[in-house]
Order: sequence, then C-alpha cells, then structure tokens
Amino acid sequence: MGKDLMAVRPKKNPDVAEKIGSTTMLFDANAGRLYELNESAKTMWVLCDGKRSVGEVAKAMAAEYDAPDEKLAADTVAFVKKMVELGLLLE
Repeated sequence: MGKDLMAVRPKKNPDVAEKIGSTTMLFDANAGRLYELNESAKTMWVLCDGKRSVGEVAKAMAAEYDAPDEKLAADTVAFVKKMVELGLLLE
C-alpha cells in the first residue's frame, strides 16, 4: 500500500460476491474462499466504495461506534490492509 494510507480510496473487487444482511458474507470465486464479516467489518466493507478515503471511513466509523478515534482509525487501517492483502479490496 502507498505512503499515505489514510488518503487511499479503497473499493470492492468486482470479482467478489457479497451478501449483506443479518450475516455478511463475501465470496472470492477466484480463490474459492468464503468470508464472514462481523458487524463493524460489515460497516467498513460497505463504506469502502472507492469514493471515501480510509481516513473518511475511519471518521464514519467513529460517528457510528462508541470507541476512541485512534482505535477506530487503527482498526480501519488494519481492516483495509487485510482486505487488500486478500484481494477483496482494491486500492
């Protein structure tokens, strides 16, 4: 990932199928893998639309969840890094 991760605008890989509901599932047909997201990961996934930066996603998470901004920023960065590593999100 680039130098200023907070400015990156991650977007969903179009090859990944998603089912968003009471349970959120992602299916990567290329890798043959299925992923289940918890509630906060689901929120981050939805916010990663290619329009918002990682910093903007972190701010939206702070507005949604009662946790320190620094923790939510760190969690958002970790989520984006992992999703990019898995090929589920694109930079």
